[in-house]
Amino acid sequence: MKKISLLLLMCTGILSCTFGEKPCCDLGPTIFSKSYIQAFMGYEKVVVAPKIGGFSVNESTKIIDYPLGGIDVDERYFSISDVIRLYVGIEGYKDMLYDCIQENGTARTDVECVEATQKYYAQASEIGDTLFNQWLRTSSEVAMSTLARIKSVIISSDKDFNTAHPAGSSLNDLFTIYFNDPYALIKNNYRPIEGTYTYLSGDNLGYPFAIFKETLSSVRFIERPFIDHRWDIVLNVGPETSDTYIFYVKVVLEDDSVLEAETSINIQGTSETI
Repeated sequence: MKKISLLLLMCTGILSCTFGEKPCCDLGPTIFSKSYIQAFMGYEKVVVAPKIGGFSVNESTKIIDYPLGGIDVDERYFSISDVIRLYVGIEGYKDMLYDCIQENGTARTDVECVEATQKYYAQASEIGDTLFNQWLRTSSEVAMSTLARIKSVIISSDKDFNTAHPAGSSLNDLFTIYFNDPYALIKNNYRPIEGTYTYLSGDNLGYPFAIFKETLSSVRFIERPFIDHRWDIVLNVGPETSDTYIFYVKVVLEDDSVLEAETSINIQGTSETI
């Protein structure tokens, strides 16, 4: 299965690889010349968590607020009047710089870790991500970014959703996707991008994000060098009939390899707009 190379943003102590003003390792830049994205990570599978509520967007301020919301572990019925979203992420195999930092903050010097660290800084330099220079606290909202281009994300269902969306057909036009694009922010000199969204919650309230909102059927992932490895995909129109629906999520990569996952949601309501 295709292993997707990713970059993972690390917490404060790992971000700098420094103690005070003195760097704890000589494998990369100090806190005064560091990257927005902090480490490599690889993944080999897609996971989907269905959630209800806990998601709201202030369109005037472009602020997203979402506690994690409820996961459908007890097969509860989700009312169509609630926000129903699929929390989709690419996970699995890891090859992170984080694994090469010891508990005392110093870098491991074994050959594998030295190579991984050097590879990270070479990639950061290649994409022009070397001068973020911000001190951050640990946060649940951090930038984790794919390096492999994604061709498409397709959602379908095992049952007819309505007459225009029979079982097995794409439901992409019924979903809105919110995703962070750290590469776009890097190219904007680490400044917020006009018209994009940001998070309300989290420790790094001043931390810059470039969260885009698009209909899942219209977003052009292939045109983006890499995006966040997790996305909020919100259902805008419910099915015509209350039932338990199995949603199939298929992620197609640039080389046409496919990652797939599925989840079931009991939806109670009609096809009114959510």
